[in-house]
Amino acid sequence: MAVGEDDEVMTSQVVLAVDRSRLKALLAITAAPRVSVVMPVDHLEPQQDAIRARGLGARLRMILDAHAVSAEVSDRLVAAVEVRFGHLHPIAHATTAVALYATPAGVEWLPLPVRVGETVTVAEEFHLLPLLDALDPAHCFVLTLARGGNALWRADRWSVAPLPLPGAPGALTEITRFRVLEKQLQFHQTARGGAAVFHGHALGENREMEPVRTYLRRVDQAVATALAGDPAPVVLVGPGNLPSMFREISAHDQFATHSIESHPDGIDATRLHEAARPIVEALVVERTLRHLDRVGTLRESRRSSTLAAEIVVAAAMGRVDTMLFDPATDNCGVVNRAAVAALRHAATVLPAPGLATGAAATYRW
Repeated sequence: MAVGEDDEVMTSQVVLAVDRSRLKALLAITAAPRVSVVMPVDHLEPQQDAIRARGLGARLRMILDAHAVSAEVSDRLVAAVEVRFGHLHPIAHATTAVALYATPAGVEWLPLPVRVGETVTVAEEFHLLPLLDALDPAHCFVLTLARGGNALWRADRWSVAPLPLPGAPGALTEITRFRVLEKQLQFHQTARGGAAVFHGHALGENREMEPVRTYLRRVDQAVATALAGDPAPVVLVGPGNLPSMFREISAHDQFATHSIESHPDGIDATRLHEAARPIVEALVVERTLRHLDRVGTLRESRRSSTLAAEIVVAAAMGRVDTMLFDPATDNCGVVNRAAVAALRHAATVLPAPGLATGAAATYRW
């Protein structure tokens, strides 16, 4: 959708799914000035769109004037903001923020799942910290098990999405008494004396559950193919003792400590994500502590820092190997500049919510 009258100069793109290809595309842009407008949208009413758009446009124009941007370019950029933010609704499910990145040559519009404050910047680099936060690679898997079938999901800090599970078996139609195991002892009359001979649970259960174990082994094979060696933990969801049975037969060695012993048919994606999110957040904390330990180890040799002003210089020189940043702390744009410079030199840049120093980095030399 065009945002200006001159379509040859000004183009617009709406991206419905954020991935690293969008980050790469934004890093490749060389046109200037670079405008970034990031705004939370999860509590906005449709009637607020036009008012908010005019306010953002006025705020942007003041910043552009301070940067001595020509009136023609300023008009184009302000128009882009007012058009896009003037028509926010309907807002897609799970979108809690939107980001507009613009230059005189074009506009990119990204729905984001992150929690952010309102930001309007005109700078040498786009304000990419919210996008980097949305692209946090920390994740786990959720496997739902049931008589009627199974499904695999991938969960990150923000959402949960189904994954293909090729080769997985269908429903357990061959199991006639799968839902509830026999709770009573079985017996029959013997030919000698008519004494009742009881068959305990062990024999009957083993006989009845062996097809279930065979079924779960086939599920495990399909899961192994889908995960392709990914070591992320798996949360198991299923009725009764299905999760514990799957743990016993599975070749995967990373399971969440607690399973959800409930039939998946009664659990929607929101509840699945609620179960998975603490696990993902724990992975983020573990990752942060691991990197901070390395920061401490390398400090004496001057191959690490927790000062954003030092990190931004090292990043520009290509020295940064791994950088952590707090998504809520930008230190007047210094953290963002450091992160972008680090990315341009193929460094690893990871969000670390609540990081006390705002940023931390280890250096290559």
